[in-house]
Amino acid sequence: MKSVWNCLLENVGEWRGSFTSLNLQGEILSEQPTVVTLSASADRQQAKIVVDYQQQPDRRVEIPFTSVSRAYLGFDDGAFSQGGMQLAPFGEFGAEQGLLADQQRRRLVWQYRDRQLQGLTLIREALPGIDAFQQAPLTVQDLLGTWSGIAETRYPDWRSPDRVTTQLRLEKVGDQLQSQLDWGDRTIESLAQIQGSQLVFVGKQQAVTIWLLPGGVSCACPTELALRSPFQLELGWLVSRDRRLRLIRSFDASGAWTSVTLITEQRLSDSSQVRV
Repeated sequence: MKSVWNCLLENVGEWRGSFTSLNLQGEILSEQPTVVTLSASADRQQAKIVVDYQQQPDRRVEIPFTSVSRAYLGFDDGAFSQGGMQLAPFGEFGAEQGLLADQQRRRLVWQYRDRQLQGLTLIREALPGIDAFQQAPLTVQDLLGTWSGIAETRYPDWRSPDRVTTQLRLEKVGDQLQSQLDWGDRTIESLAQIQGSQLVFVGKQQAVTIWLLPGGVSCACPTELALRSPFQLELGWLVSRDRRLRLIRSFDASGAWTSVTLITEQRLSDSSQVRV
């Protein structure tokens, strides 16, 4: 298990892509081409991030640093989660999560105000020579089938991670998506209404929406964060037809950040599971 600092340094490189602002229907509001460069000193004790906005040559952000925030957790492959540690009844709240694979990166930023989701920012990036925009928007059909996974959970107090096996079965039944998740020795079943590029799950505590986004990305979260109710913010990425990554930032009923879970999944069966 790498240190949090060395997990962060797995992101070293020149990442070319764009910041895409989305509304709550998942529609693109604006797109800003960017080059984000993370570099490290020879002894790997210092790092620097530089953000260049390609359509604004005079706009450049440069941030040197030697440590990471307590609100940041990373994984050995470079995946990371950072953001709010405690939900308050009012004010700003948000998070950023990132997944890495095949010299590409997918990031997503959540922005809440007074517990209401205000918008999403999708960031698609790749190292030089790779096209970050070749993947089409994710569809329900892309996700159908049975997925076998390994879930690794890391904690803010840096205790030893937990690992469990998972199996997720997704089946389309009419205009609904039926889900059965086996997580260790627990089984969780749910049903979502398919509404275009959105999936709406209505649970016992609060409704959760999944947005199917460009670049093979999915995003799951409540549109309103309820007090005294646990919640999660999830970023998913269908890296290839039968390979998927998911990253979940979890909060308890007090609104406190408790953990981050990285799930690496492989499809066991094809995506033809559709019933009328």
